[in-house]
Amino acid sequence: MVAVGNKQELMTSPGQMDDGIKRILPRVNEEVNGHWICDEGRLSYQHLEAAARLPHAQDGDGSELDWDAAVARAGESIRAAAAAGRLGVIASPRATNETLYALTKLIDGVGGAKLGAQRIHRGEDDNLLIRADKGANSSGIAAIAGDGDAAAVIAAAKNGELDTLVVMGDLLDPADTIHLNGAADKVEQLIHIGPFVDAVSNVAHLRLPVSAWAEEDGTMVNCDGRVQLVRRCHRPRGEGRPGWLVMQALIEGAGLESPGWSAWGEVYDAMSEEVGAFRGTSSAAIGLLGVPSGEAAAARA
Repeated sequence: MVAVGNKQELMTSPGQMDDGIKRILPRVNEEVNGHWICDEGRLSYQHLEAAARLPHAQDGDGSELDWDAAVARAGESIRAAAAAGRLGVIASPRATNETLYALTKLIDGVGGAKLGAQRIHRGEDDNLLIRADKGANSSGIAAIAGDGDAAAVIAAAKNGELDTLVVMGDLLDPADTIHLNGAADKVEQLIHIGPFVDAVSNVAHLRLPVSAWAEEDGTMVNCDGRVQLVRRCHRPRGEGRPGWLVMQALIEGAGLESPGWSAWGEVYDAMSEEVGAFRGTSSAAIGLLGVPSGEAAAARA
């Protein structure tokens, strides 16, 4: 990253051509942390490099599935469960805004679900760089998907209230994917959507791979309400693809009309028209330094 006047431009080097992350540097931004980065963030790429990946769509026994057939099967399961009022969804606070918005379009399209967000809290705030909330997009998920808690979804599954449970795997560290505490045995279909082999994928009936955090473009909202751009630094592994694109495929698999998105910016701009926190912003205006969300901008006015 190099500063040029008031703008910043990305720098690449031949060493990045092997699709491996060598180092994480802060994006210099006086509206956020200046030039500082915490040690946990600086080393976070190590989880990505070390973790076992889901290379393709899989059945519960680990056998490879045709992607289109797997999506159609998942879409039908989601549609049927929603029609019966027995669909549960656990969303990840590390997914991009675009993925979360596409997820809500799927849920709304099939008629609703018991939706909850995972909480990833460790340690304490230090009022400087460190936050106890380790969900990089906790503010975004609250604005887009509401304040439902994943614990309530798991409880509903364990009580026999759900037929199909969709769980988004963690995009940074497989160890941070939510623990279902026996709920997997209480549902007819457990669908895992994530990049890694983890505790949920190991017991899922159907697995759909997605891009990890370093493999897709999009946006997140930080703890101060600032919409920030995330940039892909290498190609997705195997059949993984951006989360919003997987959600769009599931919309189609559920027999709904496709939104027809072809880029993250199209998803963002559709979201900015419907979700209050993003009104007045656009994908073209975010830039590398980000912009206050609609709510944050109103609070400053």
